[in-house]
Amino acid sequence: MLILSMDTTTPELFVVLAEDGRVLASRRTSGQTHMTTLMPSLDEVLEETGKSLDQVDYFACCVGPGSYTGIRIGVAAAQALAISENKACLALDTLDVIAYEDKPEIEWVRVPLLDARNRRVYAKAFLGDEVLIPTGVYGVDDFFSALEQALKEKGMAEATVTLMGDEASGNYAEDSALQEKITLHLEASEKTYYEPRQMAQLAEQAARQGLGLDPAELLPRYYQKTQAERERLEKTDHDRV
Repeated sequence: MLILSMDTTTPELFVVLAEDGRVLASRRTSGQTHMTTLMPSLDEVLEETGKSLDQVDYFACCVGPGSYTGIRIGVAAAQALAISENKACLALDTLDVIAYEDKPEIEWVRVPLLDARNRRVYAKAFLGDEVLIPTGVYGVDDFFSALEQALKEKGMAEATVTLMGDEASGNYAEDSALQEKITLHLEASEKTYYEPRQMAQLAEQAARQGLGLDPAELLPRYYQKTQAERERLEKTDHDRV
């Protein structure tokens, strides 16, 4: 099974071509807009492997959380490619890709997160393969307080929690104000974002579970309103006073 996966939800662009979950070629680029680098990166992985678009069985795409513009770019590209080749799409959660492990340790607490600004994060929490807190946007203090409570109920109030994702993982692992409020031990993963194999294997898993979508069903997943929308609502509420 040949799957072409893309992630445009973060400042890093990922493009991965994999067969049966094994990475054949990948590209990771940063510092440029995804609009200008996505299609050249797709062409490069196809040329490197000698594969063509008509050989691809699924077009997988991270649909959020992350950058609003980035999400739209990836979803639109995956839809267009799938329609042109009459193939199905796969929707991937960005945080699931970041945290993906084929066989995670049963008591390993891991938190994939991305900065959502103003001391908020897009985050999710796992204990082994169990989801403790679902994907969402949270205030940092509220999220870790909720995680601490969930772990207390399992007798793990002082567990070590591995943070993974963007630079926010390192920032909050060393946040003294946060550490004073919780008994959890926070540590940052050594890697930023994830390895191409993680997206390849998660996409393969989704395909084998029968989670293919018609291109029209591939939709962005936004977890908060844009700044412009929030400002408009605030202005509307102010005008009503």
